[in-house]
Amino acid sequence: MLSTIVREACVSTPATYKEYAADCLAAMRAAMLPEVRALLLAMAQRWNEFAERAERREHPAAPAPPPEQT
Repeated sequence: MLSTIVREACVSTPATYKEYAADCLAAMRAAMLPEVRALLLAMAQRWNEFAERAERREHPAAPAPPPEQT
């Protein structure tokens, strides 16, 4: 499973990254050990960061207009 995630992560969409984050959060809620819960939360946060980056890549901000000359 991990190799599939890593391979797909290289070309994934923001929605896919968000799905991975949701999977981590679901696993976190089911985990009993605090260390595992913390790790899964950190993984979910990282997947969400990847989703945000992918969204910025898909929809780059418009360049700022040149300053007005007075």
